[in-house]
Amino acid sequence: MNSQGRLNSQASERELRIVQHALMELRDALVAERRALTDPDADELNRASVRKRMALQAFEASDVERYIAQRDSLGPDWDSVLSLAEECRHANLTNGALLATRKRHTEKLLRLLRGSDSRSTYSQTGAVLSGAR
Repeated sequence: MNSQGRLNSQASERELRIVQHALMELRDALVAERRALTDPDADELNRASVRKRMALQAFEASDVERYIAQRDSLGPDWDSVLSLAEECRHANLTNGALLATRKRHTEKLLRLLRGSDSRSTYSQTGAVLSGAR
């Protein structure tokens, strides 16, 4: 490999490490978010949201699309990126499910406080019939 090729390879490796670092930061922020959702801790949730936003911005700025075309030549480094991305996807889905559960609980509590905790049923046409028990 000539010196230009080595420089390009070193630059690619350095840039790929930036992608990996951004994904590690995102994964860690998602773990912190999950902790804040299960404990619950509003301050920690806010901090995790800021960390998550910053990690996503770093990832988006990393030009990851360029590596997709080179994935076969990147070997274990690319495998690491894929593994981290899968961890982030799984953590995000888990957090989304936790948020959906919290939202349902909060909405139910609000209905109870308002005195409107009636169950809805459906008519033969599929229309919601509120107040039916």
